[in-house]
Amino acid sequence: MRKNNRKWILATMALSTVVACGTREERDDDDCGKTIVVNQEQNQEQTPYLNCWPTPPCPPDQKPCPPDQKPDQKPLPKPECNVYMANSQLGDRTRRTAVMSSINNIEHCEVKNIFHAGDLGKDHDSWWTDVAPTLSRVGFYPSRGNEDYPWMGTSDFLKSKMPHLADKLSACKSYYTVETTSAWATVVLDTNDECSWEEQMKYLRKVASHGHERLDVVMHHTPYSSIKGAETQSWIDLQGFIDASPQQNSQDLQVTVFSGVAPGYSRDKVGVVNYVTAGSAGPERGGCSHSETTETCYPDTSFVVCTKDKCLAFNRFGNEIDSF
Repeated sequence: MRKNNRKWILATMALSTVVACGTREERDDDDCGKTIVVNQEQNQEQTPYLNCWPTPPCPPDQKPCPPDQKPDQKPLPKPECNVYMANSQLGDRTRRTAVMSSINNIEHCEVKNIFHAGDLGKDHDSWWTDVAPTLSRVGFYPSRGNEDYPWMGTSDFLKSKMPHLADKLSACKSYYTVETTSAWATVVLDTNDECSWEEQMKYLRKVASHGHERLDVVMHHTPYSSIKGAETQSWIDLQGFIDASPQQNSQDLQVTVFSGVAPGYSRDKVGVVNYVTAGSAGPERGGCSHSETTETCYPDTSFVVCTKDKCLAFNRFGNEIDSF
């Protein structure tokens, strides 16, 4: 390197530090990224983390910093995501704890909310012990499952632990909307209140008219599932909602339905809508039952992680089993 173009940095009283850095016009590429620390007593050399700018001094394949990231820059923020799960009542507690551990280890996005499609189970204290460390840092929004009776007791327990649910869960009305962003909403419905289904469909149509790009629906029962014993309910007519208007049937509105009932994972597709079963614990129902709507079926406990643009399904060990 030419002496008249070198920059010298002194660091600490005991060390003199020579840093080869600067603009590309000011140094030779052969010296790029080299930092020589000379100990005045032992004459030792080291190569610490390079921290000299204004412009990146090294070609990308030589930089001691991650590509496109300066040492003093914070990493780019992760995209926000939601987790969808269901059926965490006890069949085997190790399955539930394994799922929660895998959720805690999600790295590709920042979990903002967890939506639960029902069947928390009757052992509230055991369930809370397993999920509380995770739910202390994210939003939690449940749908009512048929195992969550008496609902008054379950909803009171949930509201005592998570006050943000106070205006969302009641004995007479437990359907509501959560917006992750202005373009992405999740509607939680109550399929255990069959008498109000027509009212809930009106509510769903109203939310769908708000101009979101993505609309997720969380409910316990489903009209489509490829898990054996999933007890599909034909009276749950969401296709009527999807086909109701050009706006709701538009490719501009992405609709995904997340359900419970069965411990296992399946994705059935009808028209443009994915119907996803994501059971996260509970007793096994006996495998898959494929049909013309089946896209994927995995007969073990699971959960789904969605950003606004993509969903990934994982088994309880955190291995990816599906994407859509």
